[in-house]
Amino acid sequence: MRFTLAALGLAWCLAACGSDSGPVTIHVFGLDPSTQRYGYYDARLSTLTDATQMRGQVVAMRGGATIVVDAVAASSSDNPAQTLLAEGGSTPSCDFSAQSGVLYPNDFDSLAMASSYAAIERARALYRSLGVVDSELNTINAYYNPNIQALTKLVPTFWYMTDNAAYAAPFDGMLIVPQLILQDVPFEMNLGVMGHEYGHKVHNHLVDLDASNPHWNADHWSTGAANQYRGIDEGLADIFGGTLAGDSNYIEPSIAHAGDLGIDRDMAKVRVIDSCQTGLALGQSSSCSEPDGGSIGFDPHVTGAYVASTLWQLGLDQGDHQAVAQAVIDTERALGSEIRAATPAAYDYGIVPWWNHFLAQEVAQPGGVADLCTMIQARFAVLLATEAPNGHHLDPTLCPGAP
Repeated sequence: MRFTLAALGLAWCLAACGSDSGPVTIHVFGLDPSTQRYGYYDARLSTLTDATQMRGQVVAMRGGATIVVDAVAASSSDNPAQTLLAEGGSTPSCDFSAQSGVLYPNDFDSLAMASSYAAIERARALYRSLGVVDSELNTINAYYNPNIQALTKLVPTFWYMTDNAAYAAPFDGMLIVPQLILQDVPFEMNLGVMGHEYGHKVHNHLVDLDASNPHWNADHWSTGAANQYRGIDEGLADIFGGTLAGDSNYIEPSIAHAGDLGIDRDMAKVRVIDSCQTGLALGQSSSCSEPDGGSIGFDPHVTGAYVASTLWQLGLDQGDHQAVAQAVIDTERALGSEIRAATPAAYDYGIVPWWNHFLAQEVAQPGGVADLCTMIQARFAVLLATEAPNGHHLDPTLCPGAP
């Protein structure tokens, strides 16, 4: 998730439409399931109850809200529920024209909200197919073009986040912001991106029990444990996004013509973690030098990419990305139970223990885990060697012969 801030006025949907109650078919923009290409297609929104307000079982759109990032409150509290807030907002009034039983958006905002709803509905369907039941998935608020009030509530400063999409656990909401700089598929219409963001919601539910303040922060885990937790969360969200879109590089349609943005997330790329990224992930260093003389700091997306690329290769080897995604969900459930039962600040989370949890789920898959063990040992050799003195090893009962 990458944030860009720029000034922008709030665009809005105006006129109401005709027959729009209950499930409807809307002409949206997104990944057409019949062609697997991005374009316009007719989407049957089976969970939608009100098209004018763009509200249904999956999503309730909110417009005109203010997202408060309170730097003053953050100086005295590390609880994001007190420093990242969603305030105000109302239901939109979208504008459509009906043609042959299909609703056609009459303005861009109506198109954007309908397309976002369609993508999130498809994302939710993926997680339902993986055993996350409806009772675990509440209706999520999606804040369309919100005002971003940064720095402090005492002296209002309105900034605007653009060219992105995000999930915010503190208020269990999705942020749908304008596309101003990038000229490709808007993030809110990118099926993989919305599947990725919804994956953060599912992770928060299964591992953190819908907490507004995640365990790594509330329980004051070590920097290394927190870094690895955040990295794995990003990597697993990438797996879900790629599985949903059927594309290892699902972000590319949104940045294809943007030049070099420094976004390298293609899961088909073989990634081997080096000493620099190992040190950052383990919290042993805050930055390290690059060959060009620059320096880099910890980025959870980069750490997660090592996990995601390994899992994606496993899906290719098995010929079944859905089965890998299922094992990830099962791992998240098991991990959530363990974290909640642990002594809070003493919990020793890490990439190596996570792989042991995942390997336990994979034992039941055809072919076992021998090839996966070999791949983990090759791609995470530096991290495994660094973690060995800390007692983090691949489980020898799952990976015989592992050091």
